[in-house]
Amino acid sequence: MILKITKLSSKPYVSLLALLLLGVTSCSQENLEKAPEGEEEIIDPEPELQKERVVSIKMMRFPLVTHQSSEISVNSSLLDNWENCETVVVNEPVASGGFCKATLPWCTGCASALPEQFCKDIKKADSWQMAFHSLTTGELAKHSNYICLYNKAKSKLKLFYYFQYEGGDWSDGQIYWCIRSFDGNSSRFVQEVKPVSEGEVAYRSDNLMILPMFSGDIRGLVSGWNGLELDIPEGITSANENICISPVLEVEASKSLLYGNPKNSSAVVFNLRDVCKDL
Repeated sequence: MILKITKLSSKPYVSLLALLLLGVTSCSQENLEKAPEGEEEIIDPEPELQKERVVSIKMMRFPLVTHQSSEISVNSSLLDNWENCETVVVNEPVASGGFCKATLPWCTGCASALPEQFCKDIKKADSWQMAFHSLTTGELAKHSNYICLYNKAKSKLKLFYYFQYEGGDWSDGQIYWCIRSFDGNSSRFVQEVKPVSEGEVAYRSDNLMILPMFSGDIRGLVSGWNGLELDIPEGITSANENICISPVLEVEASKSLLYGNPKNSSAVVFNLRDVCKDL
């Protein structure tokens, strides 16, 4: 495995994800061991081509609204009283000025293809707590519409992401969730968390995981609320790790698997220990 990290930008709160090159070794006739005498030697007539896996994604780190932060948000009731909120202002500017409003995913009339059970399982009585949200309508937060709840009793993290589709040339099967270490370091979170209902992990290394994206039976990124739920190993929330989660677009290139940003999408970066502290 080859890991190469190249820093592309050092602007405040802004970082372009490094290029992550992971060599995948392919079989060839030269490196196959000779079969024992009396056994047939089987050689793949069309060995898999060697491919590089390249992730090049713009990551913006900006203040989140948490129980420890003093960040001001127009959605002032969301952090502590989310169950009784019906709409929020999302980070999607409108031409006439200001920002769009969206019905929350657990409320009637929301724009979402997520299963009802997934959306409505967010109650304080069932041990859910709001870990953070990114709905600050700050200049750097454009398109970053994340709400994250944490259930300590069930060891689960649930993420909602609002996406406003404005055109894009891709098929549903090309969109994935990407979870990775913001710093490029080996991450226990990345290595050990498990998706609750997102199907098989498409790829995992010590600092990068790629998951198929689903909204119920619909594969891919939908206009409206998307979601992800993860099983969290015991004790992992005390880890001082900076985690980035985002939708990514897979494009098959000549000798590479390239993952980049779908148009008008955004990542969220959070410190696992900080957002779960005191919850």
